[in-house]
Amino acid sequence: MNAIDIAPRALPGHVSNRQLLRGLGVKVPDEVADAISMDDVCDLIDAAGPLTIRDIAGGLAVSVHVVVARVRQMVRGGALKRDEFGRYRLWGRGSMR
Repeated sequence: MNAIDIAPRALPGHVSNRQLLRGLGVKVPDEVADAISMDDVCDLIDAAGPLTIRDIAGGLAVSVHVVVARVRQMVRGGALKRDEFGRYRLWGRGSMR
């Protein structure tokens, strides 16, 4: 089973250098994120500092696709925030665990 779907973007997105993105985006179902605990991600970032998606996946020894789904949930929930270097750091709920 492939957990990744290609879906058209409803609105244009941006990358870290403010370049406008259009076209297709990668959509990972939220159910895929259940393979990783939010506490595991928070503990890893708390111990290592701000991390990229690849760093988080490597630190937890899981697929990047699964980490993308969990990180998106955590950003929407206010637990993580992306910094100017494209790394994720604890924020809001995540920093008050």
